[in-house]
Amino acid sequence: MQAESSRPEIRLQGTAAAPGVGRGPAYLLLQGMAIVACQKVPDVEAELRRFDLALEATRQAISKLRQEVAQSLGESEAAIFDAHLLVLDDVALIDDVSKEVRSTGFNVEFCFQEVVQRYIDIFERMRTISCGSARPISATSPAA
Repeated sequence: MQAESSRPEIRLQGTAAAPGVGRGPAYLLLQGMAIVACQKVPDVEAELRRFDLALEATRQAISKLRQEVAQSLGESEAAIFDAHLLVLDDVALIDDVSKEVRSTGFNVEFCFQEVVQRYIDIFERMRTISCGSARPISATSPAA
């Protein structure tokens, strides 16, 4: 005799984070970026100081999390946080966001999203160009 379930079984497909079967609550990550409000700021320099403080607070939080993961799971698992820290130290990114705040007078969250979207667009164009210009080479055609 089979026990009845109070809820129907739902099967989800996606990219596995680990091998095996999972049972429990599922969290869906929807593609796209969060909607960030665009607001004029009364003091651009104060907004840039707020950005610097946020970067430092984020750096400390990620470093603490990295240390906790390293202690509990090992260095190899914690290494992913090194990449996160590198983003916080990316001079080009930080400078572009600061320039965007100065030139538009908008809040840093909105400017950060705008700059990141420009970067994404550039990488997408690079991928399209490199994939679009590639042509398969067969054994009978000369390589160009």
